[in-house]
Amino acid sequence: MAVVLLAAGAQAQMSKVKSAFYAIEGEKSNSAGDVLEGKNYIDEAFKDPKTANNNRMWLARAMVYSRVFNMRGNELLKDSSAKSGFKSGYSMMQFIKSTDKKLPDDIDVAALECATSFGVAFNESEELLGEKKYDDLLEYYKIIIFLYDEMVKIDTATINSLERQNIKRKFLVDRFANLAMVSTNPTVKKEILQSLIDQGSNSTVVFESMGKVYLESGDTAGAERMIRLGLERAPGDNGMFQVLVNHFVSINKVDKLMDDVNKQIENSPDSKWYYTRAYLNEQAGKHDACISDYQKAIELDEFNYDAQFNYGLALMKYESKKYYDQMARANAAKLKELNASLITLFGRARTHLEKASENTAYGIEDQINIYKALKQCSVEMGDKAAADAYGAQIKNLQSIK
Repeated sequence: MAVVLLAAGAQAQMSKVKSAFYAIEGEKSNSAGDVLEGKNYIDEAFKDPKTANNNRMWLARAMVYSRVFNMRGNELLKDSSAKSGFKSGYSMMQFIKSTDKKLPDDIDVAALECATSFGVAFNESEELLGEKKYDDLLEYYKIIIFLYDEMVKIDTATINSLERQNIKRKFLVDRFANLAMVSTNPTVKKEILQSLIDQGSNSTVVFESMGKVYLESGDTAGAERMIRLGLERAPGDNGMFQVLVNHFVSINKVDKLMDDVNKQIENSPDSKWYYTRAYLNEQAGKHDACISDYQKAIELDEFNYDAQFNYGLALMKYESKKYYDQMARANAAKLKELNASLITLFGRARTHLEKASENTAYGIEDQINIYKALKQCSVEMGDKAAADAYGAQIKNLQSIK
């Protein structure tokens, strides 16, 4: 008799879960009233200790709250729709994580509903992003990435659709890392980034962020260790190597980088790495080497605007000095020759600076600096009309700064 009573009790406890399912499934029309009815049943089941962690309860709750989110504009649901996207996503995650035996039909339903829970959680998170509720968003992204990974296993069509919208796992992980970096809780920040690394992430953003966490605590060795781990995870990733470059620049230890940069050039002799080596040589006072590398960077990619800019400046600052030094001890004939060479040199510098000025991505400050250099070149060349034109552009930019 006791066994029969227990079984009957268990059935009674699950009746609210069944009622929630019935309210949103079957022959019913799924009106706002139906959804509200399902919500009331599932809220009771969620609060009942005897059903609070039942996997069927989690599935029903995920389905109910995805519908609450999608119908939240309705007067009947408006007051009860707070965090409905989060509740749906969290519940679906709990259903998937549950190790209790699941009904085959429930597994099939979850495979269909997982994308819906992902969608409402993601859409709700976008609203919070606009409101800059970054700490709240950290919990959303734990769910969003979990559900995305589940869909990779069971729902190729949805994954393909998301990728066409540029919503890929890397996008989600990078955003999660960026959100962690603006967290007001340093412990949470480090825990989230470490969890992503432990899960095998090879994201540049993750390792750059973790490096900054170590730097914030004064641990420069730890920061370098993290970034080099990122390089091991993503060999040949130019972005990851640039993180290492930025790290050493930030701690004023660029001299430690030269061997790494030379290896990168051996493996991938592209414009970016010649530009990086040029910058390191310039910082070390090796001006002839830096000019040579800036020139090589431009030969490989004429649209490397930073190389064009720095090459023009290097010609003005370092190459011109050679002529000025000779002028101090030159006779009249030699002085005339040197002056002509200087005009030619400043003309070359101006050509590269003009190319850099084509870059629409530069901010106003960078544009002003380019035009100041162009004006100086024109003055040195005796080109008053060009100098005046560049001066007018500088004034215009300064007026909108």
